Amino acid sequence: MNSSISNRSADASFNVLNPSTGQIIGQTANMGNEELNIAVESAKSAFPHWSSLTDDELKEKCLAITNTKPIKYSIIAI
Repeated sequence: MNSSISNRSADASFNVLNPSTGQIIGQTANMGNEELNIAVESAKSAFPHWSSLTDDELKEKCLAITNTKPIKYSIIAI
């Protein structure tokens, strides 16, 4: 996202909660209309490139960001 909104002070954020446990799982920036418009414009300009990538390329980029290995989930029928 555009760096002009990623350098906000720590007091301009709020906790993100897991809705099933109420546990804090992270923090996110508390943004207003100006920051929202910047984020939307950033997403619009990035879309053509990102939408042209293959699933494998997208997976590779997402894993590079998180620096984690993919998790394999099993489906359990109850």
